[in-house]
Amino acid sequence: MQFAALYVEMNGRQKGARRIKAELMQKGIDETKAEQALLMLSEERSSESAAALADKFMRGKANDFKNLVRLSRFWRLAALTTKR
Repeated sequence: MQFAALYVEMNGRQKGARRIKAELMQKGIDETKAEQALLMLSEERSSESAAALADKFMRGKANDFKNLVRLSRFWRLAALTTKR
């Protein structure tokens, strides 16, 4: 559990919850422990991560309606915030 918590702490700003969970499971952490570690990821951290991912997605793109629609689609697919 310590590894999972540390992994979430280290990667919470750059990656979304779904990706971190998948990577933890790839590393041999069971799904329950991965989810518990992700619960430690505060809402503030999740918001920071979301902003960083949006910046990365929009990098080099015009801030127009077409790209904002694409960003919206990206958020729906990314499912960064999972409510349980």
